[in-house]
Amino acid sequence: MFAHPRLMLRTFLSRITALFIVALAIVVVPNVVFAQQAGEVQTT
Repeated sequence: MFAHPRLMLRTFLSRITALFIVALAIVVVPNVVFAQQAGEVQTT
């Protein structure tokens, strides 16, 4: 029993997109927090 290639591709792309968003959040959020903390420290 084969799944439709289009359905498989859609599932694959949705998983890749979800992983990409998660990875992007993991990379961006600490940088933003660090930048905010640095900005609070450097109130000159």
